Amino acid sequence: MTSLDSPHRSFAPDRGVSPVIGVILMVAVTVVLAAVVGTFVLDLGQAAGGDTPSASLRVTVDAPENNLTITHSGGDGLLDGRTRIAVTNETDGAEVAFEPGPTDDVFSVGERVVVNVTAPGGGPATLGGSGDAFASRTAADAGGFDGGLRRGMRYTVQVVDTRSQRVIFETTVTA
Repeated sequence: MTSLDSPHRSFAPDRGVSPVIGVILMVAVTVVLAAVVGTFVLDLGQAAGGDTPSASLRVTVDAPENNLTITHSGGDGLLDGRTRIAVTNETDGAEVAFEPGPTDDVFSVGERVVVNVTAPGGGPATLGGSGDAFASRTAADAGGFDGGLRRGMRYTVQVVDTRSQRVIFETTVTA
């Protein structure tokens, strides 16, 4: 038997370690549990817009004709009745927008839609026409595009699913 003053007494600094390890483990379990619950809750928020279509589109510019041609390269079909197309002039912020059309026609892989930002003779902007995927539509206001597409200027083309209010496709092109 050794006394407290004995030189053979072993030091036991680990007597207070058990409560510290217990606290650290409880904090770690709480953090992991919070991360799992947070991920689950955030994932549910994403699932609410789960019916948003996903599509790969390509945009080409024909400045002399004031046309932007959107070609469907892959992915889901886009319904005319829930697809909004907007073209914005990056220089002055002018926008021409085409709200969803009146039909349930589908813009499918391999098809194209021609956006004319100024109709011949300075009329309103048009979308589609015979042979195009979407019904022919006229923009509500294309006043900012009175001069049509100008060479060297940048334009943002955005395609939005109006049901989920999510952007399906967005790109910037130079005329």
